[in-house]
Amino acid sequence: MKIRRGHFILAAIIFLGIFLRAILFMQVSYSGIDGASMMRLGMNLVASGRYSFGENYNWGIFFPPAYPLFVGLTNLITGDILFSGKIVSLLSSTLVIFFFYLIGREICDEEAGLFAAFAFSIHPFILETSVKVETESFFLFTLAVSVYLFMLTFKRRDFILYVLLGLFAGLSYLTRPEGVILALLPAVSSFSFDLKKSRQNFSRAAASLAVFIIVASPYILFLKKETGKYLLSGKGSYLTALLEAGPGIAEDDLRYDRAVYSIADDGMSLTAINRKKSAAVWGFIVNNPSEFFKSYLTNIRNAAVIVAKLIFPAALPLFFTFFIKGSFREIKKLSILFIALFLFTVYPAFFILIRHFFPTVILLILFASPGFSGSQAAASAILDKFGLRLGFLVKHIKPLIVILCLLGSAFISTRTNIFDEKIIPVEHIKAAEFLREKYSPTYEEINVMHRVPWVSFYSGAKFTMLPYAGYADMIEYAKRYHADFIVIDGRTTVRLWENFDELLNLEKKSADVELVYEDHSGEIIKVFKVRY
Repeated sequence: MKIRRGHFILAAIIFLGIFLRAILFMQVSYSGIDGASMMRLGMNLVASGRYSFGENYNWGIFFPPAYPLFVGLTNLITGDILFSGKIVSLLSSTLVIFFFYLIGREICDEEAGLFAAFAFSIHPFILETSVKVETESFFLFTLAVSVYLFMLTFKRRDFILYVLLGLFAGLSYLTRPEGVILALLPAVSSFSFDLKKSRQNFSRAAASLAVFIIVASPYILFLKKETGKYLLSGKGSYLTALLEAGPGIAEDDLRYDRAVYSIADDGMSLTAINRKKSAAVWGFIVNNPSEFFKSYLTNIRNAAVIVAKLIFPAALPLFFTFFIKGSFREIKKLSILFIALFLFTVYPAFFILIRHFFPTVILLILFASPGFSGSQAAASAILDKFGLRLGFLVKHIKPLIVILCLLGSAFISTRTNIFDEKIIPVEHIKAAEFLREKYSPTYEEINVMHRVPWVSFYSGAKFTMLPYAGYADMIEYAKRYHADFIVIDGRTTVRLWENFDELLNLEKKSADVELVYEDHSGEIIKVFKVRY
């Protein structure tokens, strides 16, 4: 069978995406803070059915289980939990390239699909998350599959399509709570002004919703058990604490540590992870509308800047999309834009990180893909409006867009160190090795209290979150949770604390601790043994 030109180009794009990801895959030899928690959650879930990590707060409340589960299952095959986390992200991101081609082809044509696949395959920030132990790649995969199934329901009303859509919408929610918006897609594709058709489609949409509920319910019931409330997300108390701390708060801001890690009034929990406040976020918004609005305006401005930077490589086709007839008439195209805008507006209500906006950006890339396919007509119309005759430019506009996309991605890469080797927590790994060798712990035999879970992760220990407090209260808090060791280090935001020097010298302040390990070769780190 003769290979079509489009299929050859798609194969080249997928190969390019795999090649770039493979290079970066080999460079990642460490886990981020969130990734360490998710890997341990996945290990515990698969090994014992216990979705738990953290003594003073179960981080399973904070992180939904889909990604950790797949990492834990992969670990059964590989026996290397870090490799498992990376490979799940890598495979997920690679599959999205293909699904972007399929979606672009559904909303426009093959050229649109090829551009969408190409723009996704080379975007530097997408490349970054594609090989790291983070939820982004798996979430983008579930999002892309859900959107593609949604597109297919406009052509075929097959019952199985709606069942699969409910399944992947559920997986998307179980990866990141905002994925719940995808549960509405079956109702959108089933709607018809023809009452008879609407009734026929209702059963399919209802089946899709039922599948979504079945997939999502175990985690919702888990949250009910852990918090005493029916919640879609366990981040409510965390988000409330950040809202109360004021607008524009960032993770390297001392206000962040005060808001999140201070000891709560009950003496047994931290402010931002107090279970009693899990559902308080909407109460704060209702009771403090002016403070919320001020914070939201600050964050939305920052979010707009982030999205503008991230979409820069695909800015020209996105611009052309607005000049293509029908771009805002077809409901399946508008649905992509609506989901993108929904995700864009959700995060600024609470707290923003650059990776929060990857889903918004990739959906905008999809929405922009018809702008690539119709770029010649759009460019010609715009130039004609201004009386310009630039036939050569119009004729070669598509290669130009591809070149600009490459240059834009390269420019972003030069402005940002995607993999800064300085962030590898070398001192934490060394401290973990010391604990394993000196105290020979079996899995979760000892309990380590520190600001981040790195030492716990690499030593296989239990984890208790270090509170923002004076040394006496900190040691007392450690004893309440039967912590065996306290870790103080200069890499994390502990260095911002006013009493950092005091904490580095705990053994001089209290007879309840003993300094057993210290390392000054890079970022300073000390490990104190708690005496009982």
